[in-house]
Amino acid sequence: MDNQGYSLLELLVSVIILILIMIPLMNNFFRSMKLNNEAEEVQDYSNIAANIVEEVKAETLAEILLKYPDRLQKNPDGTYSNYSGPSEAQDVYYFGEDGKTDGSTQYDALITINAKDYQYIRENKTGHGTTLMNDYAMPNIITVDSNKNGMFFSNLYKDVTTNAYENEDDTSNPNDKNLDQLAREYFLAVADEYADEQFRLNSAVYADYMQKLKAIQNGQALPTIPVEPQRETSGDPIYANPDYCQLDNILENTTRTIDIHIDDKEVSTGNFCTTINYQITFHYNKPTELNFKDTITYSIENKVYGSLINNIYLYYQASVYMKNDNIHRSNINISNNCGKAVNFYVVKQENLTLDPNIIPDPYISINQSGSDAVNIYTNRPDDRVKLIGVDETIDKVNNNIIVTSAPQNRIYSITVQICTHTEGTTETKYQEVLYTLNSNRQE
Repeated sequence: MDNQGYSLLELLVSVIILILIMIPLMNNFFRSMKLNNEAEEVQDYSNIAANIVEEVKAETLAEILLKYPDRLQKNPDGTYSNYSGPSEAQDVYYFGEDGKTDGSTQYDALITINAKDYQYIRENKTGHGTTLMNDYAMPNIITVDSNKNGMFFSNLYKDVTTNAYENEDDTSNPNDKNLDQLAREYFLAVADEYADEQFRLNSAVYADYMQKLKAIQNGQALPTIPVEPQRETSGDPIYANPDYCQLDNILENTTRTIDIHIDDKEVSTGNFCTTINYQITFHYNKPTELNFKDTITYSIENKVYGSLINNIYLYYQASVYMKNDNIHRSNINISNNCGKAVNFYVVKQENLTLDPNIIPDPYISINQSGSDAVNIYTNRPDDRVKLIGVDETIDKVNNNIIVTSAPQNRIYSITVQICTHTEGTTETKYQEVLYTLNSNRQE
């Protein structure tokens, strides 16, 4: 009986046990195969979307519009159709790129370029400047390339410890001063020093102190030892607190002048490059009888370019020395002697400071000089800008023109949706989204 082997029942039980063990193992195997296939599909989608994003990011918006002449528009029901709206710049653009393939399967791609993702609304602001990253006015004549264009900023200051220029918004270093602050402190110091000198020379209070001091030096005994009087607390109203020492008077009577001098330099026989000297001068219009220094000049930059450049940009922020009247304007002087005409773009930037002395929309004058022509463009309204030194006999359209540019979006997010490939009309496409890739920054 020990050699009869397994019975049929025992064999069936063994098979059943084996099947029970294999079923979950097989389920895991098939699930793993499915997940691997899905992962491969997602990787394919991701590769296609990433390639599209990189292609779009490498081009300007103008190049993108040329590449995708047939734009799309989103319909209220969520479908898309061929674009039929206005031709001017938009906040959101939709483009379709159909028939994208991973080598075996075709897909349709929906590309969304959106400026609204970068429009962060500022509280208590209306009109231009409401948003920080988009919706600000600047020239849209050419693409700005800092290697081929002169770019200068009025809101830079100098770190006296490193001799480096930084943006004025950084207040972490006490040695950092923007030029408005430097000029303000300078005129306060020289005016105060002059007032002290006049007090010592002309005040009866100080003369009395000197007489008592001299008496002591001559051996006389006085009831009290004289204390050197201070101008501000001497009780002498003529010298104690003169108007020309007051900050409000300095702010009211100081003008800021920006000077840009353009010239050429021969770097080799017959080859010339452009040199630009950029400086800012503050002049305190004090009474002429006051004998202290009333002008200070900051040399910002003396730059040499590799070739003769065509375009100069001045990005300026309004300062405490800019005035809100048609007579006392802030001055911008540009002198061109570089042997060719240049385009000069004067671009007012939003000022984020809360200083109540800063006029939000000041008057400026642009003074052109030199032997060569300057074509002037600005985003300031015509009634706020005065041209000086312009030959009115010259056709202004070609030589000296004021152009007000509209606020423009400059920063866009890019979203690419990989969709099931669908034949037929545009309205039937981009409905089954398989994968989405966003390039916009996250909060």
